[in-house]
Amino acid sequence: IMKKAIVERLKGVYNVSWFPEDGADFPIRVAFMKDVATIGIDTSGVSLHKRGYRQMTVKAPITETLASALIMLTPWKKDRSLVDPFCGSGTFPIEAAMMAASIAPGMNRTFTAMKWDNIIPPAEWDAVIEEAKDMVNLDIDVDIQGYDIDDEVLKVARMNAARFGVDKLIHFQKRDVRELSHPKK
Repeated sequence: IMKKAIVERLKGVYNVSWFPEDGADFPIRVAFMKDVATIGIDTSGVSLHKRGYRQMTVKAPITETLASALIMLTPWKKDRSLVDPFCGSGTFPIEAAMMAASIAPGMNRTFTAMKWDNIIPPAEWDAVIEEAKDMVNLDIDVDIQGYDIDDEVLKVARMNAARFGVDKLIHFQKRDVRELSHPKK
């Protein structure tokens, strides 16, 4: 119904009787709250929390965006130690490593709007991606550690970190939380 209403309105605006359904997708999202309709266009496609590194997860995963937001709420900066005693698939250490290395969250994924050549020229996307790549600095000294009691889970964490290129910035180790200690504060 929403699609039909939008198409009918656009027919009048553009004075055409038919819109071919080819080319890029322009997903429309519609939400209703009581008597208010909110209409938006989806520029990202796959949910923004999908960063592109976490191909494998373990039980009770946290979304990448939530992990990133929680880290930003702490006083942690790349010159401080970060220890995740229950790292699971490595989401917190990987997000911290990405922040420390200035890796843009969407570097390993595509966005729906990248296909909108008539609105955003591909050269613009390419320029922004190159600018983001130029900001990446993997030659940094950080202390990011992820511990877990499960060897299999740590393999997944290491693979996820390697997929995003931050595996050299994170020390994953099998360790029970009862053995948690660190020489720094």
